[in-house]
Amino acid sequence: MPVPFYDRVTKDIFFQDRPRLLNRLVGGKPVREILNSELPKTLERRADMVLLVDPRELHHLEFQSTNFAGLPYRQGVDSFLLAERYKKRRIFQTVVYFGERPMRMASSLDIGSAVVQYRLIDIREFDAMEVADGGTPADLVLATLARGGKEKLKAILERIYALEPEARNRALA
Repeated sequence: MPVPFYDRVTKDIFFQDRPRLLNRLVGGKPVREILNSELPKTLERRADMVLLVDPRELHHLEFQSTNFAGLPYRQGVDSFLLAERYKKRRIFQTVVYFGERPMRMASSLDIGSAVVQYRLIDIREFDAMEVADGGTPADLVLATLARGGKEKLKAILERIYALEPEARNRALA
């Protein structure tokens, strides 16, 4: 996309001549250096799950099995890409952690002009048998990962074996 003429002229003035206005725009602090402003392009980014809850509200779910230090940046990118694609809809993000190690990821990122916040939920926050009460193959499998799932594994497996053959095979797979 070609850069409009006035954009080029304005950028040139700020880059080459460094008007005093530049210092005012950054709160009166001296500019130490003009950094490389080329931003890498994301070729393709796919969110794990995006749900339309009502005409004005989207819920973005991410599933995470390891502690990932870069998660706040990824959630930030996803939230802005979703907001751009689904304009006029509020974006709510939740990350569900299924890892074995204790969860220790940040649930927000404040970079100054933008703040990214999302719910961070450890599957172990849910009681295994309450999850299993959903009764679906998915509920029963997730129950094994929830709090007390290892201790209640026998009871969960009994429920799985009581399912119809197709559902039982799905849960065991």
